[in-house]
Formats: sequence, C-alpha cells, structure tokens
Amino acid sequence: PYKPASLYIVKDSAKNNWHIFVSGGEDASNSTLARIDYGHSLSNIPNIVNFGNYNNILANPVGVFVAKEDTSWYGFVLNRFTNKLVRIDFGSNISYTPSLVDDIGGPAVNAFIFTPNDMTVAKENGLWYFFFTNEATSTVGLIQMGNTLTNTAPTAGSVGNAAVIDFGDNPTGITYLKDCDSMHLFVTKKATHELVRIDMDAPTGPYRGTNFSKFAGMLSHGALSQFMRDRDNIYCFVPNVGDTTVSRINLLQCQNANIQFSTTNQPPAYSYDSAGLYNIYYAVNEGQPDMQIQCKLIRVLPIPPMLVTNDT
Repeated sequence: PYKPASLYIVKDSAKNNWHIFVSGGEDASNSTLARIDYGHSLSNIPNIVNFGNYNNILANPVGVFVAKEDTSWYGFVLNRFTNKLVRIDFGSNISYTPSLVDDIGGPAVNAFIFTPNDMTVAKENGLWYFFFTNEATSTVGLIQMGNTLTNTAPTAGSVGNAAVIDFGDNPTGITYLKDCDSMHLFVTKKATHELVRIDMDAPTGPYRGTNFSKFAGMLSHGALSQFMRDRDNIYCFVPNVGDTTVSRINLLQCQNANIQFSTTNQPPAYSYDSAGLYNIYYAVNEGQPDMQIQCKLIRVLPIPPMLVTNDT
C-alpha cells in the first residue's frame, strides 16, 4: 500500500499459515489493504496480494486487526480521514478477497473518534474491546463490540488521558498486554518521544497511568508492535520516524530460578538462588486479544541451619 500505516500478524492455525495484513493510504483515492502470505514459516519468501479499495470505503486506514470468530474471519480498521470504524469480511477463508462494511456503530461510535492513529484489541470474558489513540484530542478511546465481531451497534466511550497524556502529545501507537489479573495499555507519544503505560482492573476502567519518559532511543515513534514472548522474555518493537530506526522494549523476567521457562505440560523441578516472593506464570495466546495469564505467588524460604552432632 501507499504510505503503509499499520500491520497485523495473524496465523491461520487450521492450515498452519502465517499472514501479515498491511493498510495504507491518505484518502479514498490511494488507500488500500494488502495481505502478505508466508505459508508455514515467516522465514519463507512471501506472496503479496493487494485488495485495493472496495467501494472506495478506505480513507487513510490505521490500526488493522484480523481475527477468526466461529468459522468466519473478520478484520477492522479505523479511517483517519472520516473518523469511522470499518469491518472487513473474509468469510470462512482468510485467503478470500474481502468485502468492507463502512461506519460500524454510526454516530454513537464516531463521536469518540478524532483523527485516530492506531488501534489494539482485547478479548476478556468473551467480550471484545477496541482501544485506539486520538491525535486530535490527545486521548485514548474505547469501542465495546460485545460478544461478537459482527455487532453493528457497538458502544463507545473515552478512556481519557489517564493523567499521563497531555493535549498536543499526539498519542500514536497503542498495544495491549495482560499480566496475571492486571491489564495494561502501552501508548507512545510522538510529540514528546515518550512511552506511557495505562493500567486497568477491567477494560472499562478505572484507569491509572505511568509515564516512562524517554528511553530506548525512541524518536517521533509512530506505532507499537504486538507483545511477543521469546522463551522467558517479552518484547515489543517501536519504529522511529525521526531517525528511521527501530527500538526494542524488553520486559525482563526473574533471573533467580535455575530454570527460566518450560514449554512442556509437566515442567521439571526448579529452585531459586535466594529467598523471597516469586510469581509463577502460565501463559496462553500471549500477544493475542484473548491472551490468558495465570499466576501463583510463591514464597521461597532460606535453607534452614543444620546442626550435626555425634549422636546416633
């Protein structure tokens, strides 16, 4: 696509195929949606299909997202040019040429979209939530789709600025991460080159913000990747528009255990090099909207002193 604005990586588990969807363009005359097909491995040389602009509905689409619900595939983008939510219908095969449905939710949703920059999706207790950044108002918005992606009358509201996004900060990228019983949104601020985290007990709030200021060489960043786990570490990548570089955010895990991770259904025995409180994680679908993280807090005790005498 012309001037690509966002991408989304998805795996068709039934066919073991990887796909990347890319959206781009400035207005209806040059906006398009494309799919990059990698087959069974992301290391393959891909095939690329550009779907064009069905009925000229796309107008600077951002925040592309694709998921399977029941037997059908759906996607969504936000139109920056029209401030509308667009649904992408693929049918039962993600490789089909999709059709588009414009203006999902109508004025009730549009009232909270103000020149969107990016979108991330969470699924909690069977309900879908779309979080997005607004450039014009320096806020984060929320669309509640309910229990189905085909909902034509979703509700919308504002997360606000969580006390960490000021007017003019230009919030750009946004991504979602679940950690134990807590949910988090990470947001980049292009104007100040900063990263903020918005914590929430539930997708509908309340919301609390933390500003991490400038780090990792971020400069006028435009987006955030999904969080990805590599063994025991969690990574997110940030493209920097200011100097055409990429920054990596690494959420380091505990280094005190003799076994840092396990991918088996019966993990081996493990030990710690010092006493203290530690979290044990069980992660499923991490980085996906329906990620589930189970945690158990354990206390590791010091080795008790032993007195050996000559008694028998």
